[in-house]
Amino acid sequence: MTTSTATEHRVSTERRGRVLLVRMERPAKRNAVDAPMTAALDAALNELEDDPDLWCGVLTGGPEMFCAGTDLAQGAGAPTPRGGNYGVVRRARTTPLIAAVEGIAYGGGFEIVLACDLVVAG
Repeated sequence: MTTSTATEHRVSTERRGRVLLVRMERPAKRNAVDAPMTAALDAALNELEDDPDLWCGVLTGGPEMFCAGTDLAQGAGAPTPRGGNYGVVRRARTTPLIAAVEGIAYGGGFEIVLACDLVVAG
């Protein structure tokens, strides 16, 4: 199993074999999405889609909060060309994306969950 970790803005990625783990990491803001997080989510999901060695992705947040949606103080930034809102919602994907949801998904966070192919929630 090959594991590597990279952090870009407020999102970390980790390769676990053929799976890309994408973790939203903004716990002080309950993983609310701002423009840097939108860009980082878009970059992570571009990597997932563009790398033929990756067979699926898992998108997750923290143990108490998956995602609170848009950061109301800063906004979520502009939709991305490939991913749309949050870099996720309007994305045309061929690689499956699983939402691993612990805790609450409010507003746009629930929209992110619904954009995934499979949801595992606790």
